[in-house]
Amino acid sequence: MVTLRNIAALMLLVLATSGVASEAEVDYSGAIINVDYSLAVPLGEARSYTSKGSPQGLGMELRFHGKHLKGGIGISWQVFREEKEAPGTLTGAKYENHTTSLLPILASGYYVWRHGGMRTFVGGGVGGMMAHLTLEAQAERTTDTIWYYGASGLAGSMFELTPGFGIEAKLRYIGGFKSSYKPIGMVQLSLGFIFLY
Repeated sequence: MVTLRNIAALMLLVLATSGVASEAEVDYSGAIINVDYSLAVPLGEARSYTSKGSPQGLGMELRFHGKHLKGGIGISWQVFREEKEAPGTLTGAKYENHTTSLLPILASGYYVWRHGGMRTFVGGGVGGMMAHLTLEAQAERTTDTIWYYGASGLAGSMFELTPGFGIEAKLRYIGGFKSSYKPIGMVQLSLGFIFLY
């Protein structure tokens, strides 16, 4: 099971090992494409529906950047699944399968510090997040799709393996907010590749 403690330990390990990055560094004035895989734990209303962590996440982001400031837009997709004991006998099923899919689309800004070949950054984003909730019990299936206002905060590091190509790790909180609905969200640990142009 993926827990917040496991995510934090992995993030610290990645940040510690990233210090061995090459001292060679190139200043790029174009764009960065980031493609990553993520682990996550649900928060808020997502946790009440599917409380288990998720190893099923993908994301992509396009960033335009300068020496210390970056801006970008990205999308990610995280799926949480859990089998729960049915609370009643309406469907006659002993167990129910709960699936929560979260799809945030966010515009983000970053501030970057450079340490030799490594770049450490913090940032935040705003946008929207879709929550798709599915409940299956025997032949019964119900779905609900809700759009929320989205917001995120993150920290991470990246370094180049070769000129124009590298790896990145970041820890990110993403929350969804909407009037008359309880907040929904997740904490993600994302590991991925970067392509610098």
